[in-house]
Amino acid sequence: MEYQAKQNVIPAALKCFQGTAERREGTMGKKRIAAFVACFIFGTVLFGTAGAAEPLVNNGDFEETHAVPEKDSIYKRMEAINFKAESPLVLPEGWTLNLTNSARDGEYRLITDSARAQSGSKCIYLKGHLMTTANFDVNAGDEMEISLYVKNPEKSDIAFYFYCYTKNEEGRLGNIGSLSFREATETEWTKHTKTIKIPEEIKGKKLKVVKAAITSRAGTYVDNITISRKKAE
Repeated sequence: MEYQAKQNVIPAALKCFQGTAERREGTMGKKRIAAFVACFIFGTVLFGTAGAAEPLVNNGDFEETHAVPEKDSIYKRMEAINFKAESPLVLPEGWTLNLTNSARDGEYRLITDSARAQSGSKCIYLKGHLMTTANFDVNAGDEMEISLYVKNPEKSDIAFYFYCYTKNEEGRLGNIGSLSFREATETEWTKHTKTIKIPEEIKGKKLKVVKAAITSRAGTYVDNITISRKKAE
């Protein structure tokens, strides 16, 4: 049943039960009918939202930011691989740079200009790796829905990754690989969407936790990332 149809059903049901209550004598009958109506509405809302995707990332538009203190070790790690960024480093809340050796000679810029952002006032330029600070627990069969806007006047590429981890009895994480997709960029803002289904195992080990990351080898402008999860039934 579509949502609009459900909206029409609820008022009709209320009117019907109200009329019944008015014809019955005593407060007990009215209380029973009121309880029945409440259950009816609750059930409609519950089943109407079943299977809805749960958003996992709250700052995919990069509008909320923070400056990294100058004494933070991230500056030395950037210097070690010749990674370029403005100082002080300003990162979106909930995101951080992944300064592995594959990000050598990379670059990150936070752009504050509504004329250049896909929407809002901020976007980023990335040549390297940017990942979420949070980890996300997953189960086999979960469907992870990803969308993001990217562009590059010179055309480039963008890759999305879920870094994948198993977890032992003590709660310690161990990397077991990744799940990913790669897209070519266009000269104007273009939206890319993909759904990744969580497998039960990677390399024979249970997949328990993921961390999201975006990467670009040649440099790409990125904005408005959304990541949501539709839990396995």
